Amino acid sequence: EGNEAKFNQYRDLTQTLAGDLSVRYENKEKGFLDLRALGIGQDDLYVQGGAGLYGKAELEATYDKIPHRFATDAKTLYSGIGTDTLTLDDTLQFTLENTPFPGVANQLTSFFNSNSVSGDPQFTRNMGALDFDATALDPWRFKVEVRRTQRDGTRPYAGSFGLANSEGMEELLEPIDDETTELRLTGEYAKRPFQFNVTYYLSVFKNNNNTLTWDNPLRLNDMAGGPSRGLTDLAPDNLYHNASLFGSLMDLPLNTRLSLNAAWGLMKQDDDFVPFTINSAIASPPLPAPGIDAEVRTSLYDFRLTSRPRDYIHANARFRYFDYDNKTQQIEFPQGYVVSDTFPSPDPVRNLPVSYKKTLAGADLGFDVSSHSRFNLGYTLERTKRENREVARQDDQVFQGSFDVRPTHWLDLRASYKRTERDIDDYDYTVPLQRGGADTQEPLLRKYTQADMVRDQAEFLAVLYPTDALSLSGSFTYGKDDFEESPFGLLEDTHYSASFDAAYSLTNRANLHAFYTHERYKNRQRANGSVGPTVSEWFAENEDRVHTVGAGIDISLIPKRLDLSVSYSLSDVDGDILFFTPAQDTSGFPIVDETRLQILNAKLKCHVGKGFYVTVGYLYEKFDFDDFQNQGFAYVPTDTAGLYNGALLMGTLTEGYKANVGYVTISYRF
Repeated sequence: EGNEAKFNQYRDLTQTLAGDLSVRYENKEKGFLDLRALGIGQDDLYVQGGAGLYGKAELEATYDKIPHRFATDAKTLYSGIGTDTLTLDDTLQFTLENTPFPGVANQLTSFFNSNSVSGDPQFTRNMGALDFDATALDPWRFKVEVRRTQRDGTRPYAGSFGLANSEGMEELLEPIDDETTELRLTGEYAKRPFQFNVTYYLSVFKNNNNTLTWDNPLRLNDMAGGPSRGLTDLAPDNLYHNASLFGSLMDLPLNTRLSLNAAWGLMKQDDDFVPFTINSAIASPPLPAPGIDAEVRTSLYDFRLTSRPRDYIHANARFRYFDYDNKTQQIEFPQGYVVSDTFPSPDPVRNLPVSYKKTLAGADLGFDVSSHSRFNLGYTLERTKRENREVARQDDQVFQGSFDVRPTHWLDLRASYKRTERDIDDYDYTVPLQRGGADTQEPLLRKYTQADMVRDQAEFLAVLYPTDALSLSGSFTYGKDDFEESPFGLLEDTHYSASFDAAYSLTNRANLHAFYTHERYKNRQRANGSVGPTVSEWFAENEDRVHTVGAGIDISLIPKRLDLSVSYSLSDVDGDILFFTPAQDTSGFPIVDETRLQILNAKLKCHVGKGFYVTVGYLYEKFDFDDFQNQGFAYVPTDTAGLYNGALLMGTLTEGYKANVGYVTISYRF
């Protein structure tokens, strides 16, 4: 009952008959041959087959099919679902174009109720792989891996255009039809004291849909205040190369090991530009180039040194350098652009390619205080330099320590603490504005990834073994990010979690297990913007509380003949947003992404004869979901005055479900 798409989001439990198959032949002196298929007859199918000659080579082939369902009761007025052109009935567009604005909502709602069709969004990922591993030339090893992934279907997509007459957002179905081809070549040498690895990786992505065009429900003809159609660019074809080198030298003096990892990457795409607008009523400025010649080069150098000069001393040092070098050309658009398909802007604009470099250096030192305890200290400095971002230079210093102790044979304790202090250069809010256009930015806003920050993280873990039959563990973690220097933006982010696990063997035929976790996430934000008809500061406090509990029992009712397994889990999430502004009275959002998932699984497995097993099972799942956006949902929403607010929706919001599944499995093993 309820949302079947959510229940079967990445799986398929609706088939009456399905099966698994596993076959393996092995000659312990020569090699093996095996085949495994899971989910035969289902939409989520996994097949793997392999063959190998021991000490010489192995060949493995894999096929993996995974569905991704978004909704099973979505509705749409558009035709052409699954293609790159979505159209509406001309009668609807003509009628709404000539309807006075107060009556648009009623007209569109009436047409939607009588003419909408099912538009259930979902796509399927099909992945095929072939891996060949040659080991005959020990200590050399060579491996070839080939992957090809194809996706086909649709998914929800937001299309928007227009600023006048409340022309705003239409929920559409984006066509999914793309392929990704991957190749990985690896050569490895491993013989003490050396280990050496060279890898080349290639990824080629091709999208068979370059753009998406859709009709405007409010008008049949183009006009300066709004277009009759919208156009957006989709994910571009792209190419990625990566070459990496890993080397390790062991058995150095003082029990030292030196490791090096280096990698070089190249990302490219040259997608054609789409026009500023396809609104024929507006003179669209010419494009200065046919497309973007985008190129990013990456380089990584990672050095690690680990040593144990004394039995009670553990030391390691590391250095890491990463360069994200954006070589994409800067293109000037000197004759301006078109704003939201409605009017031209003469302001020239240009793109601002973003590049950055990260340099990290750190060291850790550990001491065995006794045979049952160890104390560790560490320090890391990470420096980030950016181009075309608000902060050109940023330093993150990390101080950390931990203590592990085993006071008795039945108790393990661990405590750790880490503090990060981030210091930035001057925050230049004008950098994004250098691209031109009519963009503005709040001068006092601080983007949290580029803001002064102090982060504290603490963790405590205890594992107990009071008896051979009982094991207990508990942990507590706490973290807080403080942005005291940020006038606007994220001010504080706090989280903590506490968990408990227990496992108990009642007898050698019965085992119990249980767990509980409580998590809480809270952050505070402050901003300056439009609140109703005025501009004012506003504050938001977001909080999520998560409770997860579960238990299970496994019993051998009749040894080697009859087994019972029962498990239950419950996850409950409660969220809210408190909103305040001095400009007017506000109520906040007390119901935000509130979920509750219960799963009960019980199965009885019986050995009925030589090689034959019968399992009878019952699965119960109940998923409850509530959010302020779901309350009073309408496919054609209106404001408090009943006027159309510029949104045409499909009904793809998350909904709950309840499912009862009974199943029988017959297995034969030979």
